[in-house]
Amino acid sequence: RLGPAMSNAAVHHTASVLEGVLRGTVQMGATDDLREQYCRELGADPAELFRSLCDAEREHEEVDGKPAFLRYRRVVVEWVIELGDYFKLARGTTFAAVAILDRVRPDERYKRSQWQMVALTCLLLASKFFEREDKVPSLAQLERITQDELPPQLILSYELCILTKSDYNIAVVTHQHLIDVLLLEAVTSCHAPTASTPPPAPTFTTETSAADVATPVRSASAPSPSAPMPRLMHGMCRALSHAAVLDYACKGTRASAVAAASLLTARRLAGLQPAWPPGLADLAGYAEPELAEAADMVLSAARRFCGEELEAAVAVARVEVDKATRAVHRMQEAVQQQQRQQQ
Repeated sequence: RLGPAMSNAAVHHTASVLEGVLRGTVQMGATDDLREQYCRELGADPAELFRSLCDAEREHEEVDGKPAFLRYRRVVVEWVIELGDYFKLARGTTFAAVAILDRVRPDERYKRSQWQMVALTCLLLASKFFEREDKVPSLAQLERITQDELPPQLILSYELCILTKSDYNIAVVTHQHLIDVLLLEAVTSCHAPTASTPPPAPTFTTETSAADVATPVRSASAPSPSAPMPRLMHGMCRALSHAAVLDYACKGTRASAVAAASLLTARRLAGLQPAWPPGLADLAGYAEPELAEAADMVLSAARRFCGEELEAAVAVARVEVDKATRAVHRMQEAVQQQQRQQQ
């Protein structure tokens, strides 16, 4: 239903490549080579994938959750997120499970054990669609979580019930999927400054990092170290994205708008200038004024649900931005001095 560019393999590959870059296991050396390899394996570049995801996203028509569902939703969603982290699933997969849960919307007629089974099954279905087979939780793992025996027929019956309520469409596009693509596009399109190419003005974007400007003179073929700024942006976006999935009010906003607003808010909090450069605006399809309402909503949710996590990420990011800004100035001075000597 999502087209060739947006498949479970595409989403999983995006998350795994981004994770490798952020952890430093995928070296950001020749970014052209990385981008070429990524595009070859995916069959589309990040910008094409983002557009495909936006075409496939569906607005959440049903935002009038019943009081009984909303009363327990946050607790259940937090548990689902904990389970996703325990099973080492991509956040996009976990948030897809939450989106499926929001379609089922258990109410007061469900017992505690049934709430638990619905949540587990949503996570299981999402992992089957978005993850590799070896990452899908096994029956033995689920039994350890529930501390109860789970007959396969019971799992199948819950899967059938949820699939029926979801019209057999669990290809959910979440704001986390889109955030991953936005960050990956920034990472794979970056280029290290060189002695022959004057560095940009010291206004930071996601394409520039402290690691990219740490060495005054670098040859065009020299590898660039793993970049800290995308990793820090990822940390802040993770907190904002976590808050957005907890806040049921965000269900009424398109996933692409929540994703773009999360990245915009992260950049604002870190003090990056410009906060919303033209490249990101073109990729996301939103001008900065169009994101004002969504950004306020995401930031408000983050302050309510993930205040400490976000505050810690912002503090670290601001230190790195300050370091990188000074490094850009030093590099500019070094390049200008070298050019004067050559003249």
